Amino acid sequence: MAAGDQLLVSCGVLKRAKGGTHVNITLFGDVKRMKTREILLADEKHVTAQIKTMKIKELERHTKKLLALLGQTDYDQVMAAAIKAIPQLDSAGNRFQILQELIEAQLPSESTSQQQPVLERVTVLIMVLVAKKFTKILKEQD
Repeated sequence: MAAGDQLLVSCGVLKRAKGGTHVNITLFGDVKRMKTREILLADEKHVTAQIKTMKIKELERHTKKLLALLGQTDYDQVMAAAIKAIPQLDSAGNRFQILQELIEAQLPSESTSQQQPVLERVTVLIMVLVAKKFTKILKEQD
C-alpha cells in the first residue's frame, strides 16, 4: 500500500449463534488515487467523499487539469481571485454560485453548457483547497 492510500473495512453481523455473534469483516483493498476524469464522471457523493480525504497537492493537480480543460492555464490567478473573494463570500447568500461565477470570469472564454459540470467540480475543488490551505496555515501558527 502506498503512502496516502487508505484501506476500507466493512463490518457486518453474519448471524447470531447460540454462543455469540459472528462478525464478517470484508477488506476492500487499497483505495487508489482518483484520476481527474473519475472526478468528472463519478457521482457527487463518491467524489465528495474522495475529495475530503485528498491532500493539497493532489487537489491542486486535479484543479489544474480541470482548469486546463476549461482553457485556463494560470492556476495561481484563479486561486488568487478565489482567496481575495473570501471576505465577500462570508456575507453572501449563495457562496458556491458566487465563487463559480468568479471562476468562470477567470476563464479565457465563456463556458458552454457542456463545460458546466467541469466548472462545478472545479468550484468544489477550489472551495476545499482554500479551506485546507487556511486550516494548514492556522495549524502552523499554533
